[in-house]
Amino acid sequence: MQKQNKEEEVVLKDDFDRDLAERELKELLVRLDERKRHYSILDTKVDRIPQQKLLFSDFIERLNLPIDERARFYLYYGWNWGGKTAIGTYITALLAIGEDCRRFGLPYIGSKKNIWVGTKSGSNVKGVIHPYFLWEWSISRIPQELIDKVNMDNGILKSIIMKNGCKIQFITYDQWSENLQGWNPDWILLDEEPTNEDVWAELKARTRNPKCEMLITMTPLNWLTKVFEFFFEQKDESLVDMCRVYKVNSLDNPFTDKTWTKGMTEE
Repeated sequence: MQKQNKEEEVVLKDDFDRDLAERELKELLVRLDERKRHYSILDTKVDRIPQQKLLFSDFIERLNLPIDERARFYLYYGWNWGGKTAIGTYITALLAIGEDCRRFGLPYIGSKKNIWVGTKSGSNVKGVIHPYFLWEWSISRIPQELIDKVNMDNGILKSIIMKNGCKIQFITYDQWSENLQGWNPDWILLDEEPTNEDVWAELKARTRNPKCEMLITMTPLNWLTKVFEFFFEQKDESLVDMCRVYKVNSLDNPFTDKTWTKGMTEE
């Protein structure tokens, strides 16, 4: 009698697990398909987060102005979950893709040939920047067919050479400032601000090239750095008009886990 009951329990358990697994598999496949479509640069519209839409619209307007009428520096700052890195890498990817944006139904906002992407260290390149530009799920993924060559050094992404002649070079702030000297980029994306004053001075010096523009996306964890002072305590009237500042409210992000932010303020 005990054996029969045990067999019945096994049968019932097997039937339940199989049905559950099939349902979960179908749901998973649907979610994966939605996620793939949602994050692919080939069909993403930048309206997922209100401040992303605002910044992107402003960029479209400004990047279509003559170069001497545009801002030279853009600061996009706020706490986590604001979509700062996503919008920074997305805009950079579009500028690298350039005219080919029209082939893929992407918004064309101009083109850049020499791009620098800076971040704190090689681990940040590997864990954050590399995935945003090259992983399939990313909003900022550069289509593989547009890439001529990807250069790596000990597993760290060093550069992406586009078939259209654009070169994206990845730099880190833990390099000595001398290593940042050399050819002048025409677009610089800094993911988080450099706290080393020499490195910041060298990067800022690149904008002496009148065609070079810089976007900084940062969570101001270090707060009163030279980067912060450059934007908020700027006394040079000629530079005041060349700086644009956008503040991100992380709690406006509809993709933020609300159980995580419950009871929190932006501060």
